[in-house]
Amino acid sequence: MINYKLLFVFSLFFISLKINAQQFKVVDNKGTINTVNNNTVTSATTAPLNPLEGDIWIDTNSPNDVINIYDALPTPVWKQFSNQNIYTENGTITTDRDVNGNGKSLRFYGLGSFHIYDVFDVQLNSTAYFQINSPISLALTSANISLRGNITADNDFYLKGAFKDATNNTGTTGQVLSSTGAVTNWVDNTAVSTWLALDDNLTADKNDTEIYKNDNVGIGDFSGTTIDAKLHVKSTDVPFKIQPNTTTPTGTSGGQMFVDSTNGILYIYDGTRAKWLSVDRTMVGWGVNNANTGNEYLRQFNGAQSNRNGWRMIRNATITAISAQTDINQTWTLEIRKNDGTTAIASLTITNQQGNHNNTLNIDVNEGDFIQAYCNGTNVSHPETLIEIAWRK
Repeated sequence: MINYKLLFVFSLFFISLKINAQQFKVVDNKGTINTVNNNTVTSATTAPLNPLEGDIWIDTNSPNDVINIYDALPTPVWKQFSNQNIYTENGTITTDRDVNGNGKSLRFYGLGSFHIYDVFDVQLNSTAYFQINSPISLALTSANISLRGNITADNDFYLKGAFKDATNNTGTTGQVLSSTGAVTNWVDNTAVSTWLALDDNLTADKNDTEIYKNDNVGIGDFSGTTIDAKLHVKSTDVPFKIQPNTTTPTGTSGGQMFVDSTNGILYIYDGTRAKWLSVDRTMVGWGVNNANTGNEYLRQFNGAQSNRNGWRMIRNATITAISAQTDINQTWTLEIRKNDGTTAIASLTITNQQGNHNNTLNIDVNEGDFIQAYCNGTNVSHPETLIEIAWRK
């Protein structure tokens, strides 16, 4: 009976070895049957053939031994089982590697330096914000650097080399950068001269034109010629132009000028009278060839008294000055009237003297008005009068 039991136990033992050569059954001192592993440990430069679950391979390739354990499921693979890693040992990646962050962060702190070297390419990509900070300096060194987005420089911009345009052109002396709305190119400066500061002079080198700043300013070629005005223009062509205005500008300061496109007249803003007046002035006058002129209208060049006609205004005007002269000292008043009215719009008093004048008048008359002169006094000897008129805008 005992022999049969022993035979049965040995049969189970051999059956177990056939099922898994690395596991076998043993009976402990209490008679309990236990399963133990019988793994193979291999030390070599190449992985052992036909490994079984749990086998150990010590890879003796230089520079350090690496302990690996065989994992048969789900995919057979030798897994490194050692404290040697990228933080403790140098090594070589033997195949492509991917690290999937799965939405998590990867941070490095306290590094003395961080270097990435590659003989092919290095890419740093972000679908959102990308930031590189340095409190001292940031150097980008490459034979060619391409910035493919909008660029904002919050501080000074230094350029030590040439500036290339959209056609890879560095331009020539005197050219300027011009935008088409899509690209920027170097073009010849046909609109204005290129200004170059040379010591105390300003030189515009377009079309051999030079502009100097030595108290006086000269525009033109002044070779062998003295610049003898604050602004001196020298040209064989049209030396100066004011583009005519189609509307009257708002004057703010005396000395401002504009040309009216409707009549071609040059107007200057009179700061004292606070209005636009023509640079050109018109003089009109009256007189009488009589030693006893008194209380009557003076005559125009046709001999008729001015109440019979008058000087008609062809556009809006302002009387800016008046004068009168006789051949002896006398007292009388010259009155300027308009439109056959008897009220004086301007007057000049002569007191015991041959003549008098006033150049500060500011009397407006309008287009279509006609003005006349009246001698208010008696026995005035051969009076002669003039008034100055400026056209008004």
